[in-house]
Order: sequence, then C-alpha cells, then structure tokens
Amino acid sequence: MRLRDRIFRREDIAAGALRRWTLFRLPGGRALYLHNFRRSDARWLHDHPKRFVTIGLKGGYVEEYLLPWEWLAARPLARRQCRAPWIRSFPANHIHRVRVSPRGCWTLAWAGRATREWGFLRGNRWIHWRRYGEVYGERRCP
Repeated sequence: MRLRDRIFRREDIAAGALRRWTLFRLPGGRALYLHNFRRSDARWLHDHPKRFVTIGLKGGYVEEYLLPWEWLAARPLARRQCRAPWIRSFPANHIHRVRVSPRGCWTLAWAGRATREWGFLRGNRWIHWRRYGEVYGERRCP
C-alpha cells in the first residue's frame, strides 16, 4: 500500500467500487473525505448516517433518488446527471444510489456528525446496514 494510502487511511468500499481517503477527522465524527467512485454499485438505494456536502472534482454520475416522504409510495425514481464541477448538500435521510460514468468520478465530501442509523431500501422495506450485511453477505459504507 502506498504511503499516502496509509497516511490518509484509504478504504476500499463495496468491493472496490468506491475508494475513500480520510483527509482529516474532527471530534464527533465530522470528517473530510476524498472519494474515487470507480464503478457503479447501485443495486439498492441507501441513506446515510450524517448530513454531507459533496464537491464534484472530476467526472460524474447519474443519481437516482427518492424524497424522504416518497419511499413508501412506490414512486418512480427521480434522476439527475451530476458532472463536475458541483457543490451539493444532502440531509442524512436522503435516499439514493449512483450510477458512475465510465470514466469514474472524484469528489470531496464533508460529513457532519452522525445523527441516525443508516441502511438500504429493498422494495418498500428499510434494512439496517448491519442486518443487510448479515442477510446479503455484503458490507458497504456510504
């Protein structure tokens, strides 16, 4: 592993679909991350434990999402194309998935304090991330 990967604590998430470096961390779990979306890992929608802000640096993705009050209504997913540069803010309960462009995508992500548990949405059922990992044999971290 490269020195920069050890200094900035590189993590490969979702079988390497997302590579994340922790640039710095503050008390309370707040942190700045550098993300390299290498490929789509978008079978199921997920939410997050923290409010976060992303800055698109290079590349892009298509985000498929539901508004928080729509996830039980079986509505079709909304889609938006995100191409760098951008600045976007998300609440922790934002339910989405990303389909990464063939060239990948680089972002900076500022994550606030954890305010909730997070998980995946399968059909109209929310599944805690730990339970999801037990049932489906995968561990993912948004």
